[in-house]
Amino acid sequence: MKNRQPTKDEIREFWEWCGIEERFDTNDGIYYYHYPNHTCDIELPPIDLINLLKWAVSRMWVVNIHLEEGLFWVVEVAHPEFGKGEAIDEDLTLALFWALRELQVRGG
Repeated sequence: MKNRQPTKDEIREFWEWCGIEERFDTNDGIYYYHYPNHTCDIELPPIDLINLLKWAVSRMWVVNIHLEEGLFWVVEVAHPEFGKGEAIDEDLTLALFWALRELQVRGG
């Protein structure tokens, strides 16, 4: 069970893996993030269920999400190229994040 928050670097790497790119605007001299749907923002999206489902899960096949003994969430995700990832956490959002991150780290 992970039971920890991701670091800023883990979050940045994760969102980059989901297709959110950091870019530099030479006219304004600022960094911003370009999203796959061609929108932009000056911040990365927060790690929450809506954003995970929108930007990451759409790239995967969620195999199984269930609450084990009413205490912790078990999330299993799969992708045809990257295999399977699994995570367990008391927080559903973190369980989903870590399962997806496992696939990313594996080489996704």
